[in-house]
Amino acid sequence: MIFSTILFLFRFLPITLALYYIAPPRLKNLALFVCSLVFYSWGEVKFFPVLVVLIFINYICSILMEKFDGSVK
Repeated sequence: MIFSTILFLFRFLPITLALYYIAPPRLKNLALFVCSLVFYSWGEVKFFPVLVVLIFINYICSILMEKFDGSVK
């Protein structure tokens, strides 16, 4: 899906915006996360597992970076 296609502009974008504004404040990031996964998986579903694994690795690394921030001098 390309940003300038009719499908994106008149279907995906309005649905994403509706989900974002309907979601309660603590679920807004989750709504955007799920919509992002759908958007990036639209082109090639076979890369979805790679995308999820990389997201998980980045999440764990960011938690570890925050945990050990400033502890080594």
